[in-house]
Amino acid sequence: MMKLAFSSLGCPGWSYEQLLDEAARDGYAGLEIRGVGGEMRADKIDCFAIGRQQDARRAAQARGVKLIGFGASSSFHDPANLENALSDAFAAVDVAAALGMSFVRVFGDRIAPEDDERAVIARVADGIKEVCRYAEGAGVTVLQECHGNFNSAGRLLAVAERVGCANYGILWDVAHSDKIYGDRYEEFYAAFRSCVCWRRTAIRAISRSSGKRHGIPSCATRGRSCRISSAIFASICEARCRYAAL
Repeated sequence: MMKLAFSSLGCPGWSYEQLLDEAARDGYAGLEIRGVGGEMRADKIDCFAIGRQQDARRAAQARGVKLIGFGASSSFHDPANLENALSDAFAAVDVAAALGMSFVRVFGDRIAPEDDERAVIARVADGIKEVCRYAEGAGVTVLQECHGNFNSAGRLLAVAERVGCANYGILWDVAHSDKIYGDRYEEFYAAFRSCVCWRRTAIRAISRSSGKRHGIPSCATRGRSCRISSAIFASICEARCRYAAL
């Protein structure tokens, strides 16, 4: 059965204890870390420092909250930022492995109009492949978020084919693929439904700015409205997604 989680991206200034307490109080089964106490880098979050990691893990277990993954800020489209992106991602892998998180999330992320698209895709894939190699054997999957200019099936599949690692997958941010596909989401979904990456795909939910489209139920999420089509939700359930992160 799919369970609900939320990302601290919406409240990155909260303390770790506050995040866990709110998750438990609101009935969330999981928590994705994307900032704690105003700090985004994994190796600079005090409660995840060496010597405190097992305390952090036990604190989550005591509240019945699963730490499902770490959202890094790494993006690989800019060659001038490659070293920093890799450092950020490697630190996230180390923390995720120590705390029993199953994934680290990274980005493509941008293809400017003047860029050589094939060169950017190759650069992104090669950077993510380095992270996958670093994470090999750590029990951590590297998920590229469907985000920015990497929100089409063609571009994401091109990255997936070049990465070619068993611990690579796609994190489906429905809001970003919706910018291209809208109600034709099946075109995007079908590309990954039969892909080896699919079983390793997480789903980040999920919004459309307008609630006027037919069949778009709404739900309250961290003080704001989020909407997801019932057809997309049915597909998520049919694929046996473990967590939907709001």
